[in-house]
Order: sequence, then structure tokens, then C-alpha cells
Amino acid sequence: MLPYMGVTLLQTSLGAKRSAQDIWALYKRRWSIETLFDYCHKQGLASVLLVSALIMWEVSDAAQASGLGMSVGDILLDARMVKACRRFGKWEALSCKKKRLELFSKMKTDLEVVPRPGQHT
Repeated sequence: MLPYMGVTLLQTSLGAKRSAQDIWALYKRRWSIETLFDYCHKQGLASVLLVSALIMWEVSDAAQASGLGMSVGDILLDARMVKACRRFGKWEALSCKKKRLELFSKMKTDLEVVPRPGQHT
């Protein structure tokens, strides 16, 4: 692409088969794809995919070992409803229903439940 006096010149191998507007639209589309690829490459998309695959593998193994008969997707759906944080080296569930706590217990996670304010233990 060569900007020259307010005019953009594009060199293409498409020849006269396409109009200038079509070539410009194709160029913009390709440039957006190239920009996205460059962004993902710089942000380390490969490492993100690797970590997500490792998490999926660990959850899948834990699900099979627990004998719950739940799919990984169902387990992850239940897990997303729990607000957890790490305090003093231990994971604590800040809002967790008993059913979900049993799920985490069967999957052998070290998750303790912190009582809600006003809730008696």
C-alpha cells in the first residue's frame, strides 16, 4: 500500500477481473485478519491454548475419578457459580451452595466455605 497525495495505491495480482472497490474491500478484510493474527501472536495465544488444554485435562481426569457421572461442561458450569479466593495459602469459597461444595469435595479440591455475614456455622 502506497499512500500518495491522498490516494492509496494497491498492487494486486487480481488484474482487471475486479473493480477497485472490490479490491479495496478485500484488502481491508485481509488487513483485519492480519492484524488479529499479529495481536494473537504477540499476546501468546499458543500459551493460552496450552494452559486451557491442561485445565481441561485436569478437570476431565478429576471428573472421571470422582464417579459423579457429570460431563466436564456440567462441572465447569457449576464451578463458575462459585466465588473463590486464595487466603493464607488456602482456597476459600465465598458463596457456595451445599450441592456445589459436595461436587468440589468429590473432585478432591481443597476448598473451604467461608460463612456469609450473619450466617451461623
